[in-house]
Amino acid sequence: MLGILRDVRVCEKFASFMGEMLVNASNETAGLPLPSQRVLLTRIALWSAAAGLLAAPAIAMIFTDAVRWDAADFLAAALLLAGIGLTIECAIRHIHGSGLRILAICATLAIGLLIWADAAVGVF
Repeated sequence: MLGILRDVRVCEKFASFMGEMLVNASNETAGLPLPSQRVLLTRIALWSAAAGLLAAPAIAMIFTDAVRWDAADFLAAALLLAGIGLTIECAIRHIHGSGLRILAICATLAIGLLIWADAAVGVF
């Protein structure tokens, strides 16, 4: 029972942190020109999605015994998601052609998905 309460508190703290981050981001973008606002809000949305993907197993562990991740699993997932996110950020910032940028992002996502699938079930 204490483990479930601890997990619920962690989820509450995470939700509170994400809410504060969105409020701070909206305050930070108030004086920026529209394209800068869009870029910052897009970055926040993408990194929030990565955090949500990382939080999903933690939340699932509260409700079912089918999901059993330990600290090493969360670390591996965090490193993979951070690598994917940083690679996409680099592609967005440094590749100026929109077609090449989309290709680089799709390739990054495909490679990340292959690594995730192999780590999950040993596809390769």
